Amino acid sequence: QTTWLQSELAKANSTLTKENRTDVLTGLNSRAALRQDFPTFTGAYVCMAMMDIDDFKRVNDVFGHMHGDTLLQGVGTAMAKDLQSDKIKCYRYGGDEFLVISRNITQADFKTRMEQFRKDFARKMPDGTMSSFSIGISYGMLKNERDIRSCLQQADDCLYEAKAQGKNQIVSRAFSIDYNKPDE
Repeated sequence: QTTWLQSELAKANSTLTKENRTDVLTGLNSRAALRQDFPTFTGAYVCMAMMDIDDFKRVNDVFGHMHGDTLLQGVGTAMAKDLQSDKIKCYRYGGDEFLVISRNITQADFKTRMEQFRKDFARKMPDGTMSSFSIGISYGMLKNERDIRSCLQQADDCLYEAKAQGKNQIVSRAFSIDYNKPDE
């Protein structure tokens, strides 16, 4: 009886861990998984892409939240199929934002992959318009958790620059941090 209970408890713990690490709607890694994965990105050359579906609020307002959820699910499926690998992890960051992080892939190769994904994913909406992504990329050597958080912030800043340039754009910048500057 004890062995069976231990086995059932182990199965339940495994299921809870998987559910905690997985975004229910998209099937991608969750933000909880991202925090758990931080140690795997330290001491490595990393490229990060923060992606946002352009005009997603309009999609929800015009076509309804069910259509918006279907679009998010499609993004998750496409990212898992086209991007995720042993060197690339994909996360739903929140709402209509997604994060892609690679270890030990060159910036040029990573940017090419992101550009190809951006082009391939264009989806036709019911009104004939196309959905698109804006993408911000930050890349460089990350020494510690502070670097990871700063690199994420820089990728997010690049994303907003891409949106300001007219959406459906990619803005990329090498990661740098001033270690003499105190944390804000």
